[in-house]
Amino acid sequence: MGNGQFSVQKTVHHINLKHYLISDDIQFGFKWNSSCAHAIFTMRSVVEHYCKSGSTVTVCALDISKAFDRVNNCALLSLLIDRKVPKYFITIMLKWFQHITASVRWGGALSATFDILAGLRQGGLLSPLLFSVYMDGLINRLRRSGLGCCMANNYFGCLVYADDIILL
Repeated sequence: MGNGQFSVQKTVHHINLKHYLISDDIQFGFKWNSSCAHAIFTMRSVVEHYCKSGSTVTVCALDISKAFDRVNNCALLSLLIDRKVPKYFITIMLKWFQHITASVRWGGALSATFDILAGLRQGGLLSPLLFSVYMDGLINRLRRSGLGCCMANNYFGCLVYADDIILL
């Protein structure tokens, strides 16, 4: 391997996009040392706090049907741009979104190839992180609305675990 190839591989290896893809603290899915149990504990703590104060809490549980399939790719790219993700990554994602195709196999027959115009691939390495970035937009809108539970100046009006949302 020539020196030019080694230096390019070494440079690419050291590029870290992790800090651009960090999601809100009230998103519990797709994170190291975070589980559904953490989301449930947080929800119970918030509800208990309000009930001890003599208040009631209305809880609404939502499960976004086919959530990964419904991600608007243009909106996701816009969110990544707002986070000042490096241009090379935005360009790669744009090219990727523009060239996603699929076909359907049924029995021994294979359909014609068609373009996929929205969504993230389930099982893709980046898909959970990108989905979390996408969901942060919803969390931020809810936080700015002023609706929902707050404790010690921290917003807990919604708790998110992957595509499951609890509104408090």
